Amino acid sequence: MDLLIVRQWIRLIWYRLFRLAYCRGGLVPRRMIRDDRGLDDDFQSNEKLFFRCKAEWIDQNGRIRLAHVRAPDQSVNREKFSKRYDVLLPIDDTSSPKLIYWGVASVDVQDVPTHGVSTGGLIFSFTVEHDPLENNYGHTELRAYKNNKREMKSDNINKAVRKEYRAKLAERTRIEISPLI
Repeated sequence: MDLLIVRQWIRLIWYRLFRLAYCRGGLVPRRMIRDDRGLDDDFQSNEKLFFRCKAEWIDQNGRIRLAHVRAPDQSVNREKFSKRYDVLLPIDDTSSPKLIYWGVASVDVQDVPTHGVSTGGLIFSFTVEHDPLENNYGHTELRAYKNNKREMKSDNINKAVRKEYRAKLAERTRIEISPLI
C-alpha cells in the first residue's frame, strides 16, 4: 500500500479518536474554550506560534514559500494555550473537515521581524498580539502598523518592507507536522 495512503489513514483514525476522547461540544478541546479568560500579551521569546500549511506551500528546504506568508494579519495559535495540532481542528461550522490533512508550521515569537523602514522613511512595526476567539483561546495574530496605526490591507504596507518581512518570516519557519495534501 502506498505510504501516503497509510499516513492519511493513520491521521484520520487519530483525528477521530482525538475528537471522541477530548472534544467538548463535538468540536474543540476544553483548553481551547475562552470562557472568562482575558487577553494575555505576555509572550516568551521562545514560544512557538503555529499555523497550518499545504504541501505546495513548502519549498525544497522545508520552509514556507514566500507567497504563502501573509502580511498583515497572519493568524496563528500560540503554544502557551494550544497544541500544534489544534490549528487542524475545525473550530466552527464553516471549517473544512479536510483540515486534518493539512500540515502545521511554526515560528518562534523571537523570530518574527519587529520593524521595517521604507526608502521614504516611513516606519512599519510588526507585532504578535493575542486575539482570542470563543472556541480558540490561543488565537493570535501577527499584525502590522504604519506610524503606530494598524494596517489591515497589504497594499498599505511598503512593498519592499512587506517583502523583507515575509522573507524573514518564511526563512524562520519550521514544519511541525507534514501535510498530506
